[in-house]
Amino acid sequence: MNHWIVAPVVIPLLAGGMLLAMRGRNVVWKRMVSGLACGAELYAAIRLASAAAGGQTLVYAVGGWPPPFGIVLVGTDWPP
Repeated sequence: MNHWIVAPVVIPLLAGGMLLAMRGRNVVWKRMVSGLACGAELYAAIRLASAAAGGQTLVYAVGGWPPPFGIVLVGTDWPP
């Protein structure tokens, strides 16, 4: 199972939580967290794009629920 497909959702969620927790801190630390999150997001995007360009279809059922009830994230090469 490829867990990289949830990275575009999880990385900004974690970075936003960290930025909210640093509400009164120095702006330099906030910029560092934002920059690291952008870099991690770029890395995840490149990794997912290269997997999809290689013909690999990525499917991730969040929580393990079947498709009519759960959320399913799919990454594929487009256009087919």
